Amino acid sequence: METNELEEMKAQLAVLNEKLESEPIVSEAMLSNATKKSVTKMQRKLLIRIIVAAVLAYFVYGFFGCWFLEWLLGAMALNIYVYLRTRKINSEPMNVADNSKYTHRTLKIYKWGRIILFVFFSLWLVYVGILNLIHFGPTEKGFMILFTCILFDTFLASFYYVIDEIFVKPDVEITLEGVLKDLES
Repeated sequence: METNELEEMKAQLAVLNEKLESEPIVSEAMLSNATKKSVTKMQRKLLIRIIVAAVLAYFVYGFFGCWFLEWLLGAMALNIYVYLRTRKINSEPMNVADNSKYTHRTLKIYKWGRIILFVFFSLWLVYVGILNLIHFGPTEKGFMILFTCILFDTFLASFYYVIDEIFVKPDVEITLEGVLKDLES
């Protein structure tokens, strides 16, 4: 009777070994390596975006004064923040739980930063138009400047939103969401 039980246990152990061999095993080292590859690719794009924003800030200030400079500096600061946070992901060895929390926090702050920048960008020219209306008084010129600022703002905000959704969101937000998904699975 004991030999039958022993044979059954050996058969069950063989079946379990077969199942275990067929299952993919993801180690922390493999997960860390995959995370580093996607984050490094995103960091290169962020670095290029930061450099382009710095060059643009110089020309924007030269042509438009401070009208768009605050928004551009805010966008540059948000990209620098994400770049520095993702450098920590790549440089310091963290366990999966800590890395997941860290990435989740970075993603949350990035999403809120994008929303704040978009609202700021959308309302900036309306603010400029209202200041001109106050300066010129309720005259035809004052209302024309206000209307022009609102129209120009609608165009620029729509343009910014499309560019942000097409170029920025896939690079940063979707990459961080993918890293977070990999870490949590």
